[in-house]
Amino acid sequence: MTFILGSLAEKIRRLWTIEFCQIFLMALTVLLGANATYVEAGSWIPVGAPGGNVRALAPDPRNEQRIYLGTADGILYRSDDAGVSWQRLSPGFPLRGCSLDEIVVDPHGAVFVGYWEIHGNGGGVARSSDAGRTFTVSKGIAGESVRALALAPSNASTLAAGTLSGVFLSRDGGQTWARITPEGHPDLRNVESLRSTRPTPASSTPAHGTSRGKRRTAAGPGRLCITA
Repeated sequence: MTFILGSLAEKIRRLWTIEFCQIFLMALTVLLGANATYVEAGSWIPVGAPGGNVRALAPDPRNEQRIYLGTADGILYRSDDAGVSWQRLSPGFPLRGCSLDEIVVDPHGAVFVGYWEIHGNGGGVARSSDAGRTFTVSKGIAGESVRALALAPSNASTLAAGTLSGVFLSRDGGQTWARITPEGHPDLRNVESLRSTRPTPASSTPAHGTSRGKRRTAAGPGRLCITA
């Protein structure tokens, strides 16, 4: 599998997409429920979970009705009716004061949350095997400010995490992690976006080698292919 690092601009575009979806859902709810031909400014109805800015949304591949939502103040919500209603899971995500920027759900329903401390430089990855009710903080990446998370489509046990200090890889379903980019590298840091792709023949992937044996794609600046 191949993980592609993206630029900060990609992360910003994704967050704007989430904000746009929130606004669209609010407007749609009002329009469908209004009997008048116009809607006054004071009649807006919020849709979604309360408790902070939405930072991440992720569907459960086993259940199209189930969606997970992470906020900027460390609260995880789950919807079992395609977003119509939300419940705050208890005890849920165990750490307050953290921004839950990344959520991925593997084919078996395990939930992975990438997070970073709002008033610090720490963070990490937490895993839940009971639909978000309880979490275990992963070893090997604790203390890292995680800004991106990607699951390998060809192997559900393999995940990559982008942090402010580089990229980490797990091959055992997020239980343990190891750094795969050189520590302290001036270019391979502040990773705000990761995308996982299926393996392709070398001839079909434009790339050129680097002195460290990595591949830099021709897809655009700020991207690096890491074959795991």
